[in-house]
Formats: sequence, structure tokens, C-alpha cells
Amino acid sequence: MTKNIQLAAGFNKVGKPVEDTSAQPLSNDSLSMSIRNKKEADLFLAALNVVIKIARHK
Repeated sequence: MTKNIQLAAGFNKVGKPVEDTSAQPLSNDSLSMSIRNKKEADLFLAALNVVIKIARHK
């Protein structure tokens, strides 16, 4: 479902809003806690690709 539909449907039968957990991290490991946005994720993946290339050439 799209975010707007989720928010519109996000009320239970007694009229209280349902808690939105979409912004919460899915895990509590140190990697997911240290990468906070897309820019940091892109930098991490670029560095990882470099390390993988170096390891393959050894």
C-alpha cells in the first residue's frame, strides 16, 4: 500500500491512530544504525565494491 493509503487506513475501530513504524530501523545492528541515509548507503556500497575488486585480484 502507498504511504497515504496506510495513513488514511491507519486508525483502529475506536478511532485511535495506529502507530507508524516505517521510519524505525528494521534491525539494531551497528551497520544499519551507522548508515542513516541514502548518501551514506551509496558511499558504503562504493567502498565495498572497491574492496571486493581488490580481493578478487589477489
